[in-house]
Amino acid sequence: MPGWHSGSYGYHGHEGFLFARKVTPTANSEQYATFSSGDVVGCGVNFDRSRIFFTKNGKLLLDYSAEDIAGQLYPMIGFKGPGGEVYTNFRQNPFVFQDFDSI
Repeated sequence: MPGWHSGSYGYHGHEGFLFARKVTPTANSEQYATFSSGDVVGCGVNFDRSRIFFTKNGKLLLDYSAEDIAGQLYPMIGFKGPGGEVYTNFRQNPFVFQDFDSI
């Protein structure tokens, strides 16, 4: 799953935790909102400030300091079980979250 491996980060919607490069939630991780069918979930990176952020339905959920961001990052989506369906937006439509200056 995303976040369980070296160099990867993942926000797991079924439990609401951030995973950063390991199988257990990040140290001192609080549980954030879960997400499910119909939610719009976003992920972004501010390389200048070394921040990774996650949004749900246009609202900032999590802003994580990741000092070791380096190289290229690749988006990925993980599913637990069959039958998942996802729609992606790589700038072909306006983003739901618009407050990028706050990150």
